[in-house]
Amino acid sequence: MITSLRLGGPSRRVLALGLSDANLLALSARLRMRPAVRRAAPNKLDLIIDSGCATHCHNMRDDLINLRAVDESIVDISGVSHLVTSIGDLPLIVFDVSGFSHELLISGVRHVPSISATLVSAERLFESSNAAALFGRCEMRLPIHGGFTSFPIYKAADGLYVWPVEKSNVPA
Repeated sequence: MITSLRLGGPSRRVLALGLSDANLLALSARLRMRPAVRRAAPNKLDLIIDSGCATHCHNMRDDLINLRAVDESIVDISGVSHLVTSIGDLPLIVFDVSGFSHELLISGVRHVPSISATLVSAERLFESSNAAALFGRCEMRLPIHGGFTSFPIYKAADGLYVWPVEKSNVPA
């Protein structure tokens, strides 16, 4: 289920994947309004939308909030095992096809220090929020306020689908 909360003007929304309404309200109290402009390069992040990935994975612990320590591992597509040190939520700023910015919180993200990219499981997004990765159309579709909003993705030269987003500066 996807839960959303509108903040301020029509271009400001919070999307929280897998959060209860109570947790969303607590988070909304911590969010600050941000202008709908692109941030400097250090905040940019490319999410790899992976149709074969079982879980969301990110390599930068400082980007995650609501961390919980775990002792588990994952195996990548080449059979290499990677240690998962914690699970948390990844706050992001995403821009729809019209250029409006939205706050997005992806929950249940594994912190895997040894990987080099952020992987987002298309299957988990669909299961948790009915979001859809439309690879042929190069777009992500997220349900917002009873309808779907489209977010652009692109196919990189290596064949991977990338969703360009920005890291949010939500305090932990």
